[in-house]
Amino acid sequence: MELSANKKTRRVLAMCIAAILLVFAVLFLPLVKFETTVFTKRSANTFVGDEKYLEAKAEVEAVCAKYDSDKLTVDESVTERTNSKGATTSMVTFTVREKVSRSGWALLLANFRHSKGMTSVGVSNAVGIMMLCLIAFHFVPQSIADKCQSLFVKSPWIVKLIAFILVVQLVIEFMSEEVAPFIYFQF
Repeated sequence: MELSANKKTRRVLAMCIAAILLVFAVLFLPLVKFETTVFTKRSANTFVGDEKYLEAKAEVEAVCAKYDSDKLTVDESVTERTNSKGATTSMVTFTVREKVSRSGWALLLANFRHSKGMTSVGVSNAVGIMMLCLIAFHFVPQSIADKCQSLFVKSPWIVKLIAFILVVQLVIEFMSEEVAPFIYFQF
């Protein structure tokens, strides 16, 4: 049984939409999980329960209150030492850690920042967005592409000038800060 061209197009379009929805769904999942140290407090010559210990613990609790996160954990370690006089001293170390989980969207949006020129995205994200746009342009019917081309050709010179300025601005935005060395002089 052969399908007509219209049914084939609909089937391919439905598969593309399903693939895009799948990518969007995957980007909502946590892609990266890690633990980071937020704060460390060491209190020398301290014994558990004495005045220095309580001051250090209060400082750690104040830091935890600033973060207001239920994902914080406080680790307390006691290191006992004997000094040269034979007296036993201890050092209490408080370490505040946070468990972090980032989705694909959070990772992608983390690189959006303000550049020197106009507000733009990081170069890696911008290249990815441009590649997605170019892939999307492949699905534009040829008749629409021809109409857009003839519309641009017939447009006034001011529209062409604005398009040229936009392209030049994009080139400036993606230009590197450092000049790449001319490697052929290194041989």
